[in-house]
Amino acid sequence: GRRYEPGALNINGILGMRAGIELIEEMGINAISHQLLQLKKRLHGRLAPLGFEFLGPSPDSPSASGITTVWHPQLKLETIQQGLATQQISVSLRHTRDGRSHIRFSPHFYNTLAEMDRVADVIETLVANQ
Repeated sequence: GRRYEPGALNINGILGMRAGIELIEEMGINAISHQLLQLKKRLHGRLAPLGFEFLGPSPDSPSASGITTVWHPQLKLETIQQGLATQQISVSLRHTRDGRSHIRFSPHFYNTLAEMDRVADVIETLVANQ
């Protein structure tokens, strides 16, 4: 039956997936988990004093992940998201069914605490200018 299948194997995708799996194995799941939670804690610690509120588990929760979603009762998050984009910081702007805006951060283990500080610094500036 294979002679009737069009196309070719995605060799680049297969090799890329292999390299990704090898990197995860090299780093170790526990080290990756620890790094993700450290990044989440840094974002929480820097954004909470600015009045941001968080959705999902806290960084100390056993079900926490690196994904951090925030909202703010007084700020226009579309403006914050646009300001982050101008600084080459990628976040996802989300909306609930009732129209409330949220910003979703999705750092991964290759991100650093310094990068989380940069994100927070940019947000602090944007908040001060709103």
